[in-house]
Amino acid sequence: MEKMTSWHNTNLRWFVLVLIGVYPLVQFLIGEYPALLGEQIKSYFDVSQAEINYL
Repeated sequence: MEKMTSWHNTNLRWFVLVLIGVYPLVQFLIGEYPALLGEQIKSYFDVSQAEINYL
């Protein structure tokens, strides 16, 4: 019978910890950051909110 490996002796737990830690940063960069730049994007491309709503 094979001896089971403890979670404490694997690198998988560190990988999961890094994923959990990086997730909020990735979510902010992908979802929130472009929304914060909305006014600057509208002024740069000279479009109104109504034109953006048609997209």
